[in-house]
Amino acid sequence: MIKGKEIIKGLAGYSLTPIATALMTILAIPLISNFYPAEEYAKISIFYSVGAVVSNFAFLGLDSSFIRFFYDPPKSLSNKTMALLALCVATVVNCTLIFIILLTCPKMAAVLLFGESNTPALIVLGVYIAGSIAFRMSNTIARMRSEVRDYNLQQILQNLISKFLFAIAVLVSTNFFPSIVVMALGTIAVSTYFLTKQRENFGLDGSHPSRSDIKLLFAFGIPCCINGLVLILSTSIGKIILGWLGLFEDAGVLAIAMTIASAFSLLPQAFSLYWSPFVYKNHAAEHARIREMHDYVMAAALVATCVIVVGQDALYMLVGPGYASSQSYFMLLMTAPIATLICETTGYGTMLANKPIYVSVISIIGIIINALLTFVLASVFGGFAAGVAVCVSSIFICLAKSITGQLFYPCINSIARSSISAGAILLLCLGNCLFYDSWGYKAISIVLTSCVLAFCYRREIGKVRTLFGDR
Repeated sequence: MIKGKEIIKGLAGYSLTPIATALMTILAIPLISNFYPAEEYAKISIFYSVGAVVSNFAFLGLDSSFIRFFYDPPKSLSNKTMALLALCVATVVNCTLIFIILLTCPKMAAVLLFGESNTPALIVLGVYIAGSIAFRMSNTIARMRSEVRDYNLQQILQNLISKFLFAIAVLVSTNFFPSIVVMALGTIAVSTYFLTKQRENFGLDGSHPSRSDIKLLFAFGIPCCINGLVLILSTSIGKIILGWLGLFEDAGVLAIAMTIASAFSLLPQAFSLYWSPFVYKNHAAEHARIREMHDYVMAAALVATCVIVVGQDALYMLVGPGYASSQSYFMLLMTAPIATLICETTGYGTMLANKPIYVSVISIIGIIINALLTFVLASVFGGFAAGVAVCVSSIFICLAKSITGQLFYPCINSIARSSISAGAILLLCLGNCLFYDSWGYKAISIVLTSCVLAFCYRREIGKVRTLFGDR
């Protein structure tokens, strides 16, 4: 049995990046919110989000297949071959999409994304996506090969560019275009360096890929691709739709709130980076440990929610006056990373059963809910509509993934206990919409959290020392 100390060590190895990125994000907020007009920051944020969506889609799920079959590759494929195939497919898809758009509808695409006819911005977007593809593949290889140092360095540099350094362009102009150029060129430079450094991890390696094995990669990967798109769109579709509706100021205010939320979403991402390979590798031998982890994650999610509710005023002291209105729906946006963290301990059953189609269907329904609610409510409620949409879709996705995951690989020790803690988390987030500036509500949040922990997790709290000690 793997010891708790080994799990802690593995998690800690992937925690440096999210901590550093969170600090960079927080430091960038005063600069962004005080110097960029909301409309211009909205366009920068939409550029970043569209780049993330397309770079995820371009792989057609082959990056997920690389992770899934890294420890047990199909007979005719090696890890080098799977990596090369994924990189080539993503590059071809990106080039094809950008070429078609530039050839057929550059003006319409630019107006939808940036509110103006701007073909150079579309070209810069294509360059940025190419860099993001190369980065994503080299970073995935470092992750799966447990090259923690390279992984952390890549992530920190990439996040430094996309979350902080792009703002140096404000010295030239507060217009969005110089900033996206800096972001694109920086991404290309970093990804090219690391891809060159890892070139020995790509190649046919003497293998002769069979059609059936390649089909297997796509069959597993495409549903995962859909799920990945939904995860990105769940926090991006709101500002994209607001931009399409011409509400760029509302989109900019929403983008700042999402930027703050992203600082916290990096922690569940770090957990996933370690936990996903752990579950795939040890799901048979460590089932009891995996079930235990769910309880600890639920307790941690509740504590984290309470801490954010109580401490949000300190965060919003950094936000410029033109963006401060987002605090009323900030905790609604936080339901997305919280739900993602919970699903990391409940939803792997469908993946272990090689049935990612369940996840895809759930994800598609979730993003439709998100998009429809945002579109219908945006004209009246502006950015608040996106907060409501994120919250509702996150609840649906979390419930559906947890239920289907339980069918194939049970991870929840007590459904009643998990439901109580999840209900408390939701109550804290919803109440914040009305009482975000009330110290009385913050005190009530602390009392509620303490009561749930004492009632539901007193045994787990007492077992912390045993769980993470030598066994």
